[in-house]
Amino acid sequence: MRQPDDFTQIVEFTPAMRVLIADAIEALILLLDEIDGDADLEGELEDEE
Repeated sequence: MRQPDDFTQIVEFTPAMRVLIADAIEALILLLDEIDGDADLEGELEDEE
């Protein structure tokens, strides 16, 4: 017998949903830049690799 927590949920991933996710990620990056006080911090971290 299946457990109530044992299920698969299929979510449609549309282009509009992708835009919403990308916008949310960008907003979070901007928030971290504000908190850190360095607008180019993530760029410097990428350059070190």
